[in-house]
Amino acid sequence: MGKDKSRKDISPGKKPGPLTKKERKERKKKRKEKHPKWLFLQLFTFQKYRVGFLKKNRLLDEYMTKSQQLDQRIGVFVDTQNMYYSAKHLYNSKANFRTILREAVSGRKLIRAIAYVIKADVKDENTFYDALEEMGFEVKSKDLQVFYGGAKKGDWDVGIAMDVMRLAPKLDTIVLISGDGDFSDLLEHAKSLGCRTEVLAFGKTTSHR
Repeated sequence: MGKDKSRKDISPGKKPGPLTKKERKERKKKRKEKHPKWLFLQLFTFQKYRVGFLKKNRLLDEYMTKSQQLDQRIGVFVDTQNMYYSAKHLYNSKANFRTILREAVSGRKLIRAIAYVIKADVKDENTFYDALEEMGFEVKSKDLQVFYGGAKKGDWDVGIAMDVMRLAPKLDTIVLISGDGDFSDLLEHAKSLGCRTEVLAFGKTTSHR
């Protein structure tokens, strides 16, 4: 029987020439007949490309969103006593205000970071206030009020609210660091002014108001 003179039968040492348009068409036809799943594989390849394209678009959207977030002007307002005593009573530890500030800012544009403290004439409190300033906080302090009979009072609720309202027009995001539920109305009002509001606090001490 004579050999089938296909393009695979070439003389030793010679390379086959390029396929003609007709030969490519015939090869494609034979491939379809031999591999019925060929068309499915083509479709699968297209779907893979489409998924990759959509994934790239999603990543681009995430990048754009993140870029917009990085441009946000941030104001951080820290109820220092609330965070200090929450860490002490819950975890028998000290609150790391440097980490708290870093988490609050998250790479965005910090405009003001204010820590509100109560002076109680305790040991090393001035050292603590100096450390807050070195971290980047503006420290606002007021004396602890002692009433007749021994009752004591010291809070910054009104002062924090006033500062938030004064600075809101210059900020995109207001970050309140406190678990005090008394600030819920303040945050709602800040939202009505067009500001994004965020709260950082220890979960067990955070009010659900």
